[in-house]
Amino acid sequence: MALTRMRDSIRLSFRLTRLGKRLIYLYAGIYLVELVCQHWLSLPVAEWLSLYPPLSPGFHVWQAATHAFIFDPYSPLSPVFSLIGFVFFAEPIERFFGTRRFLIFYFSAAAAAAAFGMLLSGVEAFSVPFCGIGPEVLALITAFGFLYPDLVIYLFFIIPVRAIWISYITIGAAVLLFLGKADPWGAYHLGGILTALFWVKGGRRLLSRDTWTLWWLRLRYRVRRRRFTVINGGKDKPPTLH
Repeated sequence: MALTRMRDSIRLSFRLTRLGKRLIYLYAGIYLVELVCQHWLSLPVAEWLSLYPPLSPGFHVWQAATHAFIFDPYSPLSPVFSLIGFVFFAEPIERFFGTRRFLIFYFSAAAAAAAFGMLLSGVEAFSVPFCGIGPEVLALITAFGFLYPDLVIYLFFIIPVRAIWISYITIGAAVLLFLGKADPWGAYHLGGILTALFWVKGGRRLLSRDTWTLWWLRLRYRVRRRRFTVINGGKDKPPTLH
């Protein structure tokens, strides 16, 4: 993929911030340890740390957090593709939100995916353990298209597509796979996408301190205003507060 400039100076490339590099190192390091433990030491760390359905005997509370830091040890290409998606899209999203809000956005996608997946784990098609950063990457892709809609992405370095259409395609594919029960992790993926839509469609304002400060000031103003009565002073006198 490559990106040309239209309205913004954003460039889609293998470029990471300090935070992005640290996350990549963290994921890679954990996965290498996971491979050694799983395949060489016969320690079933994937079974311990993946997120199982709540009613499953394999479920443990800590899995709600640990599943987002490990990958399938029997599918080495899965983390490769996930991390490539992270590398492409994380930097422009972090630039837009800032580092602190990016972290909240990123891990809220993981939390929402876990909640959505566990909520629908009673459906047979989705009652499978889950691990990886697929929902977070889908959240990044979805948010990117809405935040930079007019930027052009060259798929396979050939096909020009506006970024917003990448988001629409991602959302449409996830919804179809979910409704068709064709993706066993479709509930998790949809949870990540819904988180991105919540943020880019105004939901992030709810998490802003300024929003809640303004709401509190308006509430105080309304409460204090009720303490006064406006008395009309008549034709020649202005109204007064009492």
